[in-house]
Amino acid sequence: MAAHHSTKVEALTSTWTTPQPGISPGCTAFLAFSTETDLSLPSIYVPHLGEESYNNMWQKSRSIWKYIYKFYRNEFDWFLLGGDDMYYIMENLYAYLESPEIIEERNKGQGVYLGRKLQYPSLYHPFPFNSGGSGYLLDQIALEKLATHLDTEACHPRIHQSQEDVLVALCLQSLSLEPFDTRDSFGRLRFHILSPGFSYRYRPSYHHNNLSSPSLDQDWYAVFDSLIQIGMNCCSIDSIAFHLIYPDIHIMHDIHRFIYHCPSKKKEEYYQLKGKEYFDRYLQ
Repeated sequence: MAAHHSTKVEALTSTWTTPQPGISPGCTAFLAFSTETDLSLPSIYVPHLGEESYNNMWQKSRSIWKYIYKFYRNEFDWFLLGGDDMYYIMENLYAYLESPEIIEERNKGQGVYLGRKLQYPSLYHPFPFNSGGSGYLLDQIALEKLATHLDTEACHPRIHQSQEDVLVALCLQSLSLEPFDTRDSFGRLRFHILSPGFSYRYRPSYHHNNLSSPSLDQDWYAVFDSLIQIGMNCCSIDSIAFHLIYPDIHIMHDIHRFIYHCPSKKKEEYYQLKGKEYFDRYLQ
């Protein structure tokens, strides 16, 4: 949305998306998809079917992926799509993309689809998908598979709803491509759909190993992932992405500053300045 250019988009471009020599590598390129084109950001308006609303995210996502494929498919090896409230530790992402397990997967030539893998509960056909909360990545082959099949019936081209991440997964599944397991060797997550503090402090209030009859009213997170680890085991030391990093109340700037600009000695002062509740919730 154009109204967020000076707040949420600015928070992205002044933190993790932009290369900062000697501090953080940033993205190779960044583009905000908005209701208004502003090349100084840069942002671009891409029309889509239906209204501009959260409940129509699938149609917006379809247009975005088509645009990326048309103009950038040969420019980059990987393509990351996500919202304005995610934060990426880019050096960890680059290291992971260059790791032997990802290189081996890419060399199979079938496409690679990375992110926070969840299991969509269904009475008849539960299936895996990558949550859009912390963003998801496609390599060139996966991008081509998705973009060239978005208008097929298997990819539900006329649906208007918010769950674009689920529908991307269904489309790719129809093309024999499923989410890659991005956990580390200890089963800890690299991509997180919560903030650092919430990820650490989360405790499931409902845990059900049988996804054939889940109750979403009790604890949707535990229903969507029966392998959640808690406490210090929540997060890989090589964690890549976090979600619910609200840019409009400066949390994105604070996390970026905490990671890259706070020497250990200053972190205690930062803790005292911000307060225990803020630190526990967002930064711990």
